[in-house]
Amino acid sequence: MNLNDLKKEIINLLLEDPVDVIEINRIRRKKDIILEVCIDKSKGVTFEDCERVSKILSSFLDEKDPINESYYLEVASAGLDRPLKTTEDLNRHIGEEIVFKKRGAKNKEQGTLVEVKEDIVVVNVNDDRLEINRSDITKITLAF
Repeated sequence: MNLNDLKKEIINLLLEDPVDVIEINRIRRKKDIILEVCIDKSKGVTFEDCERVSKILSSFLDEKDPINESYYLEVASAGLDRPLKTTEDLNRHIGEEIVFKKRGAKNKEQGTLVEVKEDIVVVNVNDDRLEINRSDITKITLAF
């Protein structure tokens, strides 16, 4: 099973859980293979969230056996400094401070994420409401 199909199945499995699956990676560390599942939650991911999701996924993966070789499962918070890429990811952080860089700009800007449309991100920067094409933004992260 490829990672995209596995991610879809894991997302469906966790639909009722308050966490969102952000990313799934297959990583090789020396001789070990790691299946890394990064999760997020609107009020932050706790150790208990990672532990709960790990137990759910362990049972699921043992039953489905989607990876043909031996691996370790790691469930972790996606992290505060990760880029916000998807519409769902951005919507989860409306009302929060973000840092973003526009294509061709030398400096990053900071503001409050107000709204996310299909192709537009709306940000309040110094009391100015900016509507920016998503294609004009190279990176968005949470401000911390």
